[in-house]
Amino acid sequence: MNETDVIQAELEAMKVIVDTLRPLTPESIKKVLRFVNDSYPSKGTVQATFEKSSLDEEQENQTFSAFHELYDAARPGTGSEKALVAAYWLQEIQGNTNLDSFLINKELKSIEEPSSNITRDLDALVRRIPRWVHHTRKEGTPRKIYTLTTEGKRAVQRMLANNLTSTSVESDSNS
Repeated sequence: MNETDVIQAELEAMKVIVDTLRPLTPESIKKVLRFVNDSYPSKGTVQATFEKSSLDEEQENQTFSAFHELYDAARPGTGSEKALVAAYWLQEIQGNTNLDSFLINKELKSIEEPSSNITRDLDALVRRIPRWVHHTRKEGTPRKIYTLTTEGKRAVQRMLANNLTSTSVESDSNS
């Protein structure tokens, strides 16, 4: 097989995998990827693993009973990051499927962190590559409905992981 054929075969395998994983829940996807990784370990100096690190376990064990707890743990900096964290709270933790700018900003206002321009903040999340938020129009109205993308969810999870790491480091240095 020449290099072009190898690349084509790899791309086709990736497409099949993506199509197969699409209907699964995030937890099911983790299980499948962990199985594949364990069944086909890579050789060489860099090996991708899906094994849980203690940090992953700490992050998974984090529970948030109120929006301010998630917000404080994520420590968003920009208006767009604040909107992203609020959308994550509403969609992933509260289970809302129809997010709109009013609802997202209402969460931010509840902790006295309102957006000065929520439409601009959400549009920035929609325009970025890869998209962190997707929007559609609510049927019969001009209102936009927002949904977090997988990348948007990962971005919030990275914020949480990064701050969990820095909090652990700060705690260790204060001991």
